Amino acid sequence: MSKDEEYLRDFMAMFAMLGLIGKNLPDDEFVSVRAYEMADAMMSARAITPDREGIAAIKPRKKYDRKNAS
Repeated sequence: MSKDEEYLRDFMAMFAMLGLIGKNLPDDEFVSVRAYEMADAMMSARAITPDREGIAAIKPRKKYDRKNAS
């Protein structure tokens, strides 16, 4: 696992932990272990999902020219 992947895993675990703490779970040790289990699941799901090439290009609209009513 590269350093960037380790940081990403920690980052995902941090947000998972925030969600678990928001549920007011009683056991602190359980929260940290469960957060890393969730982060590992997210890393696995991320590896399965094919990479996308990016955002699709948006074609510019034709400029609207108002006809002069002279």
